[in-house]
Order: sequence, then structure tokens, then C-alpha cells
Amino acid sequence: MALMGRILSVVLLLATVHLARAWTQEPGDGNRDLIDELLAMPAPAPDWRIQARERNDALPVAKRDWFDGQPPEDAPTHVLLPYCVERARFGDELPPLTEKLREKLLQGSERRPGVLPEVLCLLPETPGAHGRVARLLEAAEQSGEQSEEWYATVRDWLALHSDRFRPQLIARARGARDEDGWVDGEEALRALAEKDWAAAQPILREHMAGDQPRVAAVSLALLYLHAMHSEGSATSRQLRNQLKRLVSDRSASGFVRHTACEVLMATEWPERDSWFLTLFSDPTISITGGWFTPLLYVVRVDPDYWIPHVATTVGGEDRAAHNAAVRCLEQFHLKDARADALRPLLPWLSYPKWAERRSSTDRLRLIQSLDRVDLPECIEGLVWVAGHDTGFALSAAAEALAHYCARDAVPVLKAALAREPDEYHRRRVIQAVLTLGGYSVEEKVVAVEAYAREIATEEGSERVTCASRSRGDAAPLAPEVSVGRYLGFYWDAPDEKVARRLMARVQELRTKDVLASQGLWLIIRTWPTVAVDQEIVRRVASDTVDRLSLRSALKRRASLRRNAREELEKLCGRGGAQLGIAACLIGEPERYAQVLDGADPAAQRALLACARLVRESLPLQKVGELLQSANDGVVSAAESYLESEDSTAARQLVLACHPGDARILGARQQFDPGHHSYARFERWEDRLREAVKADGGPDEIFALLSAGYWGDEGQRVVYVRGRNAELRFYRDETKHESRKLADKEWRDLRRFLSANLVEDLAPLNVQANDGIQYEYVHLTRHGGRRVFMNNPDTVGGSVYDQLARRFAGLSRSLEGLLAREEEKP
Repeated sequence: MALMGRILSVVLLLATVHLARAWTQEPGDGNRDLIDELLAMPAPAPDWRIQARERNDALPVAKRDWFDGQPPEDAPTHVLLPYCVERARFGDELPPLTEKLREKLLQGSERRPGVLPEVLCLLPETPGAHGRVARLLEAAEQSGEQSEEWYATVRDWLALHSDRFRPQLIARARGARDEDGWVDGEEALRALAEKDWAAAQPILREHMAGDQPRVAAVSLALLYLHAMHSEGSATSRQLRNQLKRLVSDRSASGFVRHTACEVLMATEWPERDSWFLTLFSDPTISITGGWFTPLLYVVRVDPDYWIPHVATTVGGEDRAAHNAAVRCLEQFHLKDARADALRPLLPWLSYPKWAERRSSTDRLRLIQSLDRVDLPECIEGLVWVAGHDTGFALSAAAEALAHYCARDAVPVLKAALAREPDEYHRRRVIQAVLTLGGYSVEEKVVAVEAYAREIATEEGSERVTCASRSRGDAAPLAPEVSVGRYLGFYWDAPDEKVARRLMARVQELRTKDVLASQGLWLIIRTWPTVAVDQEIVRRVASDTVDRLSLRSALKRRASLRRNAREELEKLCGRGGAQLGIAACLIGEPERYAQVLDGADPAAQRALLACARLVRESLPLQKVGELLQSANDGVVSAAESYLESEDSTAARQLVLACHPGDARILGARQQFDPGHHSYARFERWEDRLREAVKADGGPDEIFALLSAGYWGDEGQRVVYVRGRNAELRFYRDETKHESRKLADKEWRDLRRFLSANLVEDLAPLNVQANDGIQYEYVHLTRHGGRRVFMNNPDTVGGSVYDQLARRFAGLSRSLEGLLAREEEKP
């Protein structure tokens, strides 16, 4: 989130700088047509999430195709399976694995065996489930459809979790060996010890006496566990002493010491707790390396029990024990923050050398976690941090001080701005001061004007750009400029008094300092205040409003209706573009009908131009009638609105104006996430349009096109002539394989497209900047529809995901055939 915040900050800054430099060229002087500029601006695409929610709200849970968040266990299997596969693949948190959910995942794997290796760990642990997985393995071995890796993974899982493949499990356990930092075959050793002790015991004893210390440690741990449950105390005591010696052996590897400590602390035995606390005095055990941190692990597994014990070690004379205890408690930070763990660490705030730091984030995580717990006694230490630290420590302390409403910290935070060179951290400090009420009206006015003057010149704009892009290695801005920049772009609730003062300055500077006046307006024009809203309407009335100010006003129409309703009503009586703009800002359907039915082309164009930028619903029949207008500008504006509106009815109206042109309609998103996807799609769409328009060409084309930053997944095109459908899979623009679709395949595809209203889908715009993009295209000579999809697999189970998978399933045999052809010498 921090990175995204910095990116957004830079984007907003660069936009501001660009606009400030071009300010004197903005419309308002009569040189350009404002409405043409509005029509040239990209309209927002339909929101796929809103559409999906509306569609799903009308369906029972068991028939919904997508969930905004974690789907419930009674969701359809085709939704649950890809959702769980995706989360398991990246180690994300899974929904509670109830028996019902596990069973549904097994059913889904039976329908889609290809995903089986990725959900094996989520399947039921029952003999019946093991038998069903075994049958899937047998069927796959007979068909030869899966990869060797697939077979090996499923066989290994069955060997570890069932009674099948016992000889292979014994062989793997016997062949366990040390690898670089771990044990190859550890799972097999543990599984065999659980399922067949008679077979496991001699193997474990053999390994324990061998020359591989990691395998020996695992074997000793398993022998000890068995002895604790089945054998006499003498045997378990003997094995326990061996394990204790391993834990204390400073020459042993981290894996060995961790394994021995973990198994010892997992069992009950006399003097266990006191023995564990003695380990804190060993400075080597807490730095065993890599993932192996036995002290942290034990405390993390049972924090309620161990935190009070470990806390008594903090601050003692034994420096090694103190540092180890601090490290054990510090691990409870951020989302895992606990007040009982962090309270003993508060001296670290004002004394950075109070504890040894293993990394640059140790003390920082403490500071960043204090606004997640209730520890008001931390305020004094946080003030010290704000007065001495910079960077992430400073900004985290500022946020925590705001959390605790520490108003006495305001002077320290203000002083910190001059010390902190990085704009990202300055922004968080400024937010804290604002939250604490630390800036007066006068300070805010001065700051915004300082920022406006800074960006009003090329040199100042360059300074702002450099400061925002750098991580503190550029010349820092004057603190008041940083405050003004924050107030201009990030202030959630602009103050009416500040807005009125600044509007007065805009008017006052109009003749004294044009650039400063324009810069001030550029900054405050997005504020939803009475003063700004009334100024927007005044500029509309005087034909001096610029397109960006008007677009900002359209996005906050509710504010204008509240703050400038009377002025808007007056504009409606004027006619012309002012009427159309005011009608859209007021947002009443009756006014829309009056404008569209009227005889004022300027008002009609203005209404259409404004409505498309906010996706305002206009009566389509009336808009469609304007396509026959004698005014070319009105026709163009009506067509632009209908294309953006994007409903079936709107598309039909547009395509009827372009018979035989095979025009393709459908929005994408406002940036190209694959960096060259759109260009690839355009070339393929042109190719398909040429094909369907050619003499003897197909009656219809159904296609799934793909493109992306790192490549594509080929192009899948179905050419339809009469009752025959031919599928072609293109690896590139020249190589392809084809086959005739079976009647059932063709019927199933059309049924899927119709039942799911695929051609009415909004473009899928997820927050991914690369990956794979797809376009579903349906095309006839009379026109067509595109449905853009950005990484549909990230919305597992949705119609978008199902659509991509369905086309991929149809072409799988062709992809394999083409791959084999390409491998031939």
C-alpha cells in the first residue's frame, strides 16, 4: 500500500505540473470548443463488479458465479475450486477447511484433474478420498493426458497419506538425505513413523547412527516422540538428553537445533520451562540462521503462556538473554500486534541502542505497531522518535501519535517536517498534524498559496517533481510547499473557511499574478465546498470553465446540487451549452427529456458529453432519435454517448448506423495493462473484420484473443458457416492448426454464451498491470462485440474465468498438435 501511495502521489504531481504549465492554454478564451474536448475525453467503462453483484443478488448462493471476497462453502464448486487453487498456489489464507468444503474440492478435482496437485493438501483425509484420488491417478496414467510432474506429485501424496505405495514410501524414508539446509525425505520419514512403526523404527535407528546430522536429528525426534507415548521413561529420558545436547551444541546447524528444540517443547517433562529459559543466555541460538529460530517458534506457538515468562527476562543484566527476549516479543507486530508483548519493549523507542538490532526493521516494526494496540504509555517514547528519527520511523510515529490524539506532539511533528527530506514521509506527518488539529486557517492558506506559486514556474515544477520522485536524495521542498501539496490533493475534508480565503486570493491575484491565481484554482477546484462549487457554476455561466474543472464538478454533482442549486436553476433558463451542463449537474430525468426533445443542438451536445463522463442514464430512445439529427455535432455526440453507455440496446442503435462495416463495440480500460496488448488486439480485430466482410467469408466469428506483457496464450477463433463451426488455434499470426467442432461442442459453447449473457458483460478491470489480457469477440458483417478481460484467472469461477477456460479447453488438442509440429526438425 505504501508503494501504491507513492505511485499515486507522483502521478497526481505530474498531472498537476503538466496542467500548470499548460494553464494559459485552457479553454475559456473562446479558442476551443469545450464540448468537443469533453467528448474527446475517455469515458469510464461499465463497472464489472457492480454488474456482477446485481446479477448474483438475483440468484441463490449455489448458482452465483463470483464473490467479492471469500466465497462461502455452499458456493458452486466451479467457483470454490479456482479460488482455493489460486490461494494455495501463493500461500494465501484459505477459508475454513470444513469437511463439506474439502469434499467439494475433491469433486471439483474429479471434473478438472489438472488442478489436483495444487489442492491435494486441502482434500479429505479419509480412505474413501484416498481411493478416489487413486482412481484419478489410474485414469490419467491410462489416458496419458497429464505431465510426469503431475503423476509424481499425486503418487507421492498417496504414498504419504494412504496405505498405497507403501514400498515406495519405505524406499523414500530409507533414502532420506541432508540437503542444503533441510532434509530430502523428511515427509516420508514422518509419514512412515505414523503409519507403520515396525517398518520405520529400524530405518530411524539406522539414520540416527549415520553421518547425516539433519536426518539424524529428525530420526532422533521421531524416536523420542514414540518413546514418550509407548515406551518407558528411561528410554524417553535418554533420548531427551541426546536432544538437549543437540540444542546446546553451538556447532550444530540451525535445522538440527531447531528440530531438537521443537520436539522437546512439544512434550511435557520435568523442568522443561526452566530449561527453555536458560537457552536465552546462549547468544548463538537466536541467530541460527534462515528460518530456524527455535526460541521465536516456541513463543509464537503458545504466546499466551510464554509472553509473560519471556517478559521477565527483558531488561536484565544478562545482555544475551535480554536481546533474545526482545526478539521473541518483537515478532508480535503489525497485524499480529499484542499489547502484552509490546509493552515491555517501550524503552526501545527513546533509546535505540536499548536492544541489539538484527535488522533495520526490528525497532521500526515496534513503532509501526503501536497504533494497533491500546498502549497510551507509549506516547512519550513516540514523541522522542518524532523529534529524532526520520523516514519510516518518523512517519509511523506520527500516525501513532494521531491515533492516541497526542495534541501536545504537534510542535515536534511540525519541526520534523524540516528535518525529513522525503515527500512520502512528509505526507504522513502532515496528515497526523491535520488529524490533531495542528494547522490554523492562516497556515493552510499560506501553504496552498506557496505550493501554487511553486508549480507556477518551470523551475518550481521541476523541484516538486524531483522531490516527489526521490527517496530523500533530492533537495527537499520548503515545508509549507509540502503542506500545500498535501492539502491540494490528499485533504479528505477541505475546510470551508480555507476555501473561501483561497477563492478570495484567486480573485485578488487575477490581475496581480495570473499564474499564481490560475495555480490556486487548479489546486482547489476539486474541493467539494460551497465556495468552490459556486465558483464552478459562475465559470460555466461566464463560459470560462475548463474541461478538467467541469469534469471534477460532474464527479461530485451531489455537492453542487447542495451548494449551488439556485445558480444551476438559473443556468437552465439560458439555453445553449449552459443548459445541457446544468441539466446534467442537477440530474433530473425530466430535464434530460426536455433537452433531448428540444431544438437546442448546443444543449443536447453538452448534455450528452457530460452524461457519458459520469455514466448517467439517459432515455435511449430519445438519444437514438438524435442519430437522425441534421446537426452533425449532435449525431456525433449521440453516437459517442451510446458507445459509452454500452448496453445491448445502445449498441444496436450505433451498429444500425454502420451496416456492413463489421464495427466492433465494447470498452476496455483506460490504460493498457500489457503495454502492447491493445495494439495486438487491434491487429487481430482488423484481421477478423476483413475475414467476415470478404466474399465467401464466415457468417459469424467467435474468438478469444490474448496478449500480455510477457507474451500471449495464442488466439482461438471459431469460424461459423451455416451449421458448421471450425476452430483454429493460432500460435502466432502465421502458424495455426484447425479442426471442426463437434455438434455437441458447438451447441454447448453457444448455450454457455447465451445462458451467461456474455455479450452484455462489462470489461473485467482488475488491479493488475501485466499478466495476460483477453478479448472475447463475436462478429458478423453487421457488427460485433468485444469483452475485454484483464487476468480473468484472478477472479476464479467468474463468468470471465469460465469463458477463458472454455475456449482453452476446446483448443487444447490443437495446441498440443501445433507444439509437436514445431518440435520437428
